[in-house]
Amino acid sequence: MVTDKKEYIFAISEEQNITRAARRLYVAQSTLTMYLNRLEEELGMRIFDRSKTPIVPTKAGEIYIEELRKIQALESHMIWRMQQVSNQRRQLHIGLGPVRSSRWSPLLVPRLTECFPNLEIHIHEQGDETLVQSLLENELDLAFGTMPVEYSELHVEELALEKFVIAMPRSFVAGEPQALSGSDYRHPFRTDLKTLHDKPILMPGSENDLYPFTVRALSHYMIQPPITHYISSMRTAASLVAGGVGYLFTSTSLLSSTPKEELDQMCFGCLPGMPDTRVLSAVYREESPRNSMIEDVLQILKENVLPYEEGIFPIE
Repeated sequence: MVTDKKEYIFAISEEQNITRAARRLYVAQSTLTMYLNRLEEELGMRIFDRSKTPIVPTKAGEIYIEELRKIQALESHMIWRMQQVSNQRRQLHIGLGPVRSSRWSPLLVPRLTECFPNLEIHIHEQGDETLVQSLLENELDLAFGTMPVEYSELHVEELALEKFVIAMPRSFVAGEPQALSGSDYRHPFRTDLKTLHDKPILMPGSENDLYPFTVRALSHYMIQPPITHYISSMRTAASLVAGGVGYLFTSTSLLSSTPKEELDQMCFGCLPGMPDTRVLSAVYREESPRNSMIEDVLQILKENVLPYEEGIFPIE
């Protein structure tokens, strides 16, 4: 295996010792020392202060290493783009949350295979935060979710609005007739704050975009649950609501796949002034070599998936 010479510098910087760096790189110490001497001579300055132990970068060396890492990232992106172009009719990596994937994939994938018979489709089921990171690391071509995106290299196309509700066991609102008569997740009732103050809550995992929403809601309304249960799967959380374990801040689209017998054990509310929607978006790289295919995927989604998705309102 040929080692990129940039790795020589990174190894010395991380190991802070030429002997250990050479061992890590499987090269002779003399080879590594000779390379470093020659590089510093070419640059006309020291990259590492070798008069001390451990070896540390000089001020100039810190800048050199920082810029070297940027070059490495650019090279990785260049190689990724070249690979994408050479394989762009063979593979497409799509990221979805697990609950959304269970509903969308059966509608989306068959239509994609009809339009692109030779396409190898990879569905990645991840939390929204992980989806963004996977896009940045070139592991995905396209992702769908409600995550905020603040990276200039990523393009965001808003697709639909999802409605927020509070899913509660019916036992939590036994004294509120309006909650038990005709309320469903499409038409939540106005919840009395006192209903929630002494009840346990089901908290999404921190990687789920419902987690920060739930934290903000609890803080805004000064709700202090006596106990918090952390559940990474929203499908499991819905079942626990039906079982009377606690209440859950969620979206109506995530509830649409919940069995009717479980929905019948719940009631659905909202709080005064609580945001009632969130934006569902498609996210992909601005300069993706597969943008033409991605546009086709989005059109298929708009025609074959979104119209059949309960609890969301497509953005025209």
